[in-house]
Amino acid sequence: MAKAPLGILGPTSGKVGPIITSSWKGIPYIRSKGKKRNKRKARTPAQIAAMGTFNYLNKWLSPFTTYIQVGLANKAVGKTELNVAYTENYYGALLGSYPALSMDYSKVCFSAGVLPGLEQALVERTPEGTVSISWSVAYQEGTDYTDQVILIVYEFEGKMVEGQVALAQRGQGTCSYQLSELMSGKPVQVFVFVAMVNRKEVSDTQYLGELLP
Repeated sequence: MAKAPLGILGPTSGKVGPIITSSWKGIPYIRSKGKKRNKRKARTPAQIAAMGTFNYLNKWLSPFTTYIQVGLANKAVGKTELNVAYTENYYGALLGSYPALSMDYSKVCFSAGVLPGLEQALVERTPEGTVSISWSVAYQEGTDYTDQVILIVYEFEGKMVEGQVALAQRGQGTCSYQLSELMSGKPVQVFVFVAMVNRKEVSDTQYLGELLP
């Protein structure tokens, strides 16, 4: 209830509807009533796990964005390529439950399509830190010798990603990539996929395995 000791037009003190009147050192003032804050309910264990899983997978996928934008462009209809990657990897490659999460590299998806991948692909690492890949160039229906080979290299400890889009053409049968000094002396995971020059079709992601120093 508001008080008006000096009359209805004089200073008041108290609450009048949405405003509060008072005085400070004899000076009357008016301020609006603050909004009542709703107390935030504590998150349930299931909500915490869901948010933790979401953050883990998004953070893991983020360094691969350049390659995902090529490999999943054709599936990103009404959504981003990273949205597609999240869904594909959540259901296909994510292992464990929060907070003990990891990825099954053999099932990781950076690309998805009907274009045939590399046949009989082999990978090795030289002492100088070069990743070399070889594959069969025998013709496969639906392919072209100009199809582009995309290489992705992942280093777990530092969460580093390297590689190259269009590193080689399918018809070459071999290619190599020099690792940076940051990956020197560390195990790395190697992935490849193939894309048409016009990007109309891509292959599924192929995991070529782990290369030790």
